[in-house]
Amino acid sequence: MRINFQTLRHTRIASGVRGVAYRALIGDDTWPPTFRAPADRSLRPEASGNVYVHIPFCETLCPHCPYNKVKADPRAISDYRDALLREIRAYSEGPAAPLKVASLYFGGGTPSLAPEIVEDVISEFRHLFLADAEIAMEVYPSHATEGFLRRARAGGVNRISLGIESLEPLLLKRLGRRYSPEAALEAIAQSKVGGFEMVDVNLILGIPGQEVDAFLAGTRACIEAGADQLSAYPLFTFDHTPAGRSENMENYARVDDVRRLRMQRGVARLALDSGLRRTSVWSYTRVGLSPYTTVTRPDYIGFGAGAGSKSSGLALFNTFSATATRSCRSAPT
Repeated sequence: MRINFQTLRHTRIASGVRGVAYRALIGDDTWPPTFRAPADRSLRPEASGNVYVHIPFCETLCPHCPYNKVKADPRAISDYRDALLREIRAYSEGPAAPLKVASLYFGGGTPSLAPEIVEDVISEFRHLFLADAEIAMEVYPSHATEGFLRRARAGGVNRISLGIESLEPLLLKRLGRRYSPEAALEAIAQSKVGGFEMVDVNLILGIPGQEVDAFLAGTRACIEAGADQLSAYPLFTFDHTPAGRSENMENYARVDDVRRLRMQRGVARLALDSGLRRTSVWSYTRVGLSPYTTVTRPDYIGFGAGAGSKSSGLALFNTFSATATRSCRSAPT
């Protein structure tokens, strides 16, 4: 009888065992992790050449997504833009003046829902960009039209990441994605002729109902369409998401580990045989190009609701409300 460890890890017993182990290793006062407002309200991260900007708006809220997001609304987007620019300017005018910017990354949420915010933030940092600065943006596949991509490139974006996730219609529906496999592949093709230095494609493996051969066929199709980087990662289910709730466990956590391992090994073989090199646990990048990365940097400064910063051994997080701008700091670990 095969044990489904994917389901087992979500049980209360497993959570309790993890808690005991963590407390034994790092101390009772640091588990579970808690967030608190800093005693020094002026506390800010030190300057960094790596910047992350969070745009929390989505047309639909995918059941598996753990990130800070809200349903898109024109008034909310406009108000958020104003608050975000105030936050950036307040930081820029403070004692920790920003360094020259080597990377600027727009994540979400769905940044491609608010290109005007992307353009305005790029303008705020334009005088600080290094000559070879990486300006990256997450793009929803159905947004990757010729006109949108031309606007993004003209605005300064030189790298994009397409959250394709799957090329199987039933799996796209299960993940709450609203585009067809044909539209996803067309998004890659349009992006390749759009003048971007890097086109990253995100794929998810281990989705309930997903078969190894179908997943690898979709992966091959993305490579053949011209993806410069594949980021293929397992379906994660978090307690605070619909997919992670106990009543939905049968729908989102039943793919066995053996099948997932076969998918991961198959991706590695396909990528390496296609001239990509492994650049992270999940990612494979075309030889000659620097990897498309998010906030996997030694240090970075985050702006926007729910954005994090890593600086001088501290992890700092903005409030998780899309309508407030105060900061809080994690408990030291």
